[in-house]
Amino acid sequence: MAKVYYKMEYYDLAISYFNLAGATKKIDKEEISYYKALSFYKLKEYRLAKSTIDNILLRDGKTLELENSISKKLTRDEKKTM
Repeated sequence: MAKVYYKMEYYDLAISYFNLAGATKKIDKEEISYYKALSFYKLKEYRLAKSTIDNILLRDGKTLELENSISKKLTRDEKKTM
């Protein structure tokens, strides 16, 4: 259900359902963390996205790409506040 909400661009709902899904043992926690981070990113919550993606141990290409994008946004935000 969480991915459905993500694809429908209901990111707040997606995050809630990803949190619920994370409580079950049968779900891939790495994938949940990836989509949660992506949802936070889409909501422009870059710090939450960063802290979420930092929990992913095995990072594939898409995860590294998202991590890079988050870092760039955080760097831009820091420059704006200077």
